[in-house]
Parts: sequence; C-alpha cells; structure tokens
Amino acid sequence: MATSVKLNTGADMPILGLGTWSSPPGKVTDAVKAAIAAGYRHIDGAFIYQNETEVGEGIHAMVKEGVVKREELFVVSKLWCTFHGKSLVKEGCQNTLSDLKLDYLDLYLIHWPMGFQVECHPYLNQEKLINYCHSKGISVTAYSPLGSPDRPW
Repeated sequence: MATSVKLNTGADMPILGLGTWSSPPGKVTDAVKAAIAAGYRHIDGAFIYQNETEVGEGIHAMVKEGVVKREELFVVSKLWCTFHGKSLVKEGCQNTLSDLKLDYLDLYLIHWPMGFQVECHPYLNQEKLINYCHSKGISVTAYSPLGSPDRPW
C-alpha cells in the first residue's frame, strides 16, 4: 500500500496526517508532539482552526529536540475565504507562516475553493469515480469520511 501521493510538483505528500481541526485549545501542541513522536510527518492545519500558533509550537519543540528535521515534515495550511481576493492571498499566507513560525509551507490550499464535493466513504466507496480521478492525476480527499457530528452549523 502506498504511503504517499506524488503531487504534480514532484513532492511526496504522506497520505496519513494529523488533522488539527476542532482540536481543543491548550492541547494542540502536545497532540502535534505526540503525532511526530509516533511517526507522523504530515501536519494539516488552517487559519480558521485558530490553533496555528500551538501547531507551530509543537513542530518547533520536536525539531529543537532533534526528533525530526523541518524538511522531513509536510506541513499544510489553507487560505481562508476572507483572504481569497488576489490582493489578500500574500497577507493570508504570511499570517499563517508567522503563526506557525515557519519559513515555508509544503502545501498551501484554498479553503473551500468551490462548491463541488462528492460523497465517498466506507459505505459508498465510489470505486469508479476514484479510478477516474486517479487516471487524471486527481487525489480525492476524505476529510470527513464518517461525517462531522461536532460541526456547529
């Protein structure tokens, strides 16, 4: 089984990552540290999660302790909707880099770039659709494969 996906840039993105959405304040740093100690190398966050400072603290602690080098990590963040305007993208990215205290991100996504989603989960695996996507170099993301019961909206 593959452990990473090769992006069109040539970068290898680990398939399994620590998602930091909905993480309780005050516990994110320890969660990031524990994940890295357990072998996770993909850390996923976003401006709107309001915890990028804690995520950065966890990353920096593990780098400082020599557990991992920054270049061994694949750090992802997302540009929130309020920064989608062309003149605001750089500011949004700089805010994230500042909060994470990082010099670069490995992947910077547009949060909710469009309104198209497909249902794909253990009860509806969409094998034909997934095969088509793979044939076109598209990776399907399962960010809520079993639903979002804690979602406030």
